[in-house]
Amino acid sequence: MAANRWKIISLSVGGALLLLMLLASSFSLGVYVGEHGWTRDGLSYSGPVGKDNANGRPAQGGDSPGGPVLPGARQTPQPPVSLPPGRPNLTGRILHIQPQSLQVASSTGPHRIVLTPETRFLEQDGRAITLLDLQKGDVVAVYGLFTGGDGGELRADFIVRLPAKE
Repeated sequence: MAANRWKIISLSVGGALLLLMLLASSFSLGVYVGEHGWTRDGLSYSGPVGKDNANGRPAQGGDSPGGPVLPGARQTPQPPVSLPPGRPNLTGRILHIQPQSLQVASSTGPHRIVLTPETRFLEQDGRAITLLDLQKGDVVAVYGLFTGGDGGELRADFIVRLPAKE
């Protein structure tokens, strides 16, 4: 009788330890996936930053030469301009390109980047480019303002194409 009792107790303790190990590994996997995403495309150059405009003020009005264009239309690139100051609000890899938005995978997950006529597109060296110069898989830094309550949508003031990480 006593031997059966000890077997039941030792099996219960062993089962509880296995359950705790399973819970700990599940939590660790969740933290890793939350920070890095499921695939390499979810990784980015920098972590999350604040949800305000990087330069502390909204974009200047007026039509920007690097703003969104109609599909098939080509604009001539403009001479170099200065890059926006401060850290970008989001850095990630382009998943999808549409005329009025981009889908970007970052360390905080996928985000929709809303393009406006004021959105300016730049190379890392400050040369102006257009939306048509961007391709799926390009790494970009986005300066703008998060809209909505969930932080999943960003209205872009500047989009800077970064060199591919080697």
